[in-house]
Amino acid sequence: MMSSTVTAATAIELRFAQPVVTMVMRAAPAPDELREAINRRIQQTTHWPYVLTVVDMRHQKEGLSGEARKVFSRRLQVGPAVRGIAIFGASRAMRTTTTLLMDVLNLGGESDAPWRFFDTEAEAMTWIEDRRTTLNATLDAH
Repeated sequence: MMSSTVTAATAIELRFAQPVVTMVMRAAPAPDELREAINRRIQQTTHWPYVLTVVDMRHQKEGLSGEARKVFSRRLQVGPAVRGIAIFGASRAMRTTTTLLMDVLNLGGESDAPWRFFDTEAEAMTWIEDRRTTLNATLDAH
C-alpha cells in the first residue's frame, strides 16, 4: 500500500510502500521539519520488520544545517531498523557532507545499513530491490 505525506512546510515529502520509505527533499528542511518527517516515518513503519530508505535530493540545492544533521543522526536510530539507504540526485557537495555524516554514524564498525549514492532514481530503486531480496532471504532462512 502506497501512501504519501507532505510535511507542513513541504520541504520533505514522504512516501510509504513497505518496506520502502521515499523521502523527497524539496528544500533544505529546518530541524523541526526534519524531526516531524522522521517522526512520521517512525509512526508509519512501527510494525515493519525493517525499513529501506530512498532519498531524492534532485530538488535540494543546499545542505542540511548542523542542527538538522544532529536531528537526522539521532532520529535515524529510532523505530524499525533502517537496513539500507539509497540517495540519488545529490550534488558533489551534498555527497561529501552526507559521506562525513554517515561515517560518523557508522563509527565503531560495519553497519548492516549500507548506503549508496546514485545518479538516477532507476539505479537507486534497482539497488533497493536487490537489498530487499537479500534481506528477505536472510529473514526467510531464520
